[in-house]
Amino acid sequence: MSISLFSFNSPKKISMPTLNDHRSDFHYLFSLSEKYRDFSGHIVFTFDHCSFIRHNAVAILGGLVTHIKRNGGRVELNIPSMQENVHANLAQNGFLSFCGYDEPKWQGNAISIQHFEGTNQDAIIHYLNEEWLRRSWLSISPRLLDEIVGAVWEIFTNAFEHSETPHGIFACGQKYPSLNELNLTLGGCPRTTLTQKS
Repeated sequence: MSISLFSFNSPKKISMPTLNDHRSDFHYLFSLSEKYRDFSGHIVFTFDHCSFIRHNAVAILGGLVTHIKRNGGRVELNIPSMQENVHANLAQNGFLSFCGYDEPKWQGNAISIQHFEGTNQDAIIHYLNEEWLRRSWLSISPRLLDEIVGAVWEIFTNAFEHSETPHGIFACGQKYPSLNELNLTLGGCPRTTLTQKS
């Protein structure tokens, strides 16, 4: 007769697909969030089959990672499985450091992931001005800039008011020069996702 003093559960591995801006991508993300938002074990995200992760997926994954960690779970990213461009993008927008990796974000075309637990107006306005609507990106008057920030501030307050998440709102964005787009996504786990384009 043998008695085991220790039990070991192998981590749950999730292979991330390429995630863009298609309806099927949002369905995948919402389904993933719904399935694992109460998970409290060890989860490993692998990226062997992922050639691109759009900023909206980063915002939603940020919410999911936060839920799992606050449930007492552990989240791991399999960085060696990432293609070079995926790794660079997730480092640039701060997702890797958000998940606890020593890979600081850096300025490029990314608008870094940010977690807002409440309607801290100063913090949100600063994020919008310094991250999303950088002066170097836009040639607009201060008045128009203030109007845009005011409109997006309302979107933030609506997201807080109507979301069902206890863990706040997650924002992430990207400038797409070839598309002439400047995008920002607000996400809450599991359901709330709003995307603003300019």
